[in-house]
Amino acid sequence: MKPCRAANGRRVYTLQTISTLARIFLLKRMGYSLAEIRSLELKPASPKDIIGTQLSLLSARMTV
Repeated sequence: MKPCRAANGRRVYTLQTISTLARIFLLKRMGYSLAEIRSLELKPASPKDIIGTQLSLLSARMTV
């Protein structure tokens, strides 16, 4: 993720970027590896889509 720069040189993060980072941190705390997180499409998604993705990852972990 590459932040924009303000006129004074400070980094400026969009709400979407902050939301994506929050999801990454949450998934890390849940025990997902960065490789697993990277495989997800971290674009804005509905809660139903997010839960479906998490269930898929958990199912894959159970079979390993």
